[in-house]
Amino acid sequence: MGKAYVKKDNVWVFVLDQVFHILLLVAAALLSVNRFGWTTPDWLTQPVRKAGIIAAATLLCWKPANLFIKEVLKYNRVSFPADDSSTFHAGKLIGTIERWLILVFILLGRYEVIGFLIAAKSIIRFGNDNRNETEYFLAGTLLSIAIAVGCGLLVKVV
Repeated sequence: MGKAYVKKDNVWVFVLDQVFHILLLVAAALLSVNRFGWTTPDWLTQPVRKAGIIAAATLLCWKPANLFIKEVLKYNRVSFPADDSSTFHAGKLIGTIERWLILVFILLGRYEVIGFLIAAKSIIRFGNDNRNETEYFLAGTLLSIAIAVGCGLLVKVV
């Protein structure tokens, strides 16, 4: 309810909102376990948990990552005066595919392929003389890679 009264174009409001949602979910889970005495169900085996964690990481690398990157770039005043008349935003799609590929390569232990992916993406932009566009592209790419690597490493640790 408090979000209606808060300035929405602030990256910290976005991050705190997401943290608050996660804390509410954790609190609800803990209350359910404590209040109702729930235990781990028989069907919740290690492979099922691992699949759930991978699914959560995959979903996190999709829309939430796009929103987070957008907010961080906006917060740091990194902008690219692009033509927004197109309804199809290729950058979002490319970033999502990039994060999913990096996540898969980390889970497979194929870290060298991530370097190849980054190099290939950089070569595509090599001839661009527009500094603003290049900085926007680089900032978004590095954030995207950091999110995917973070998700991949969390999945491997958990």
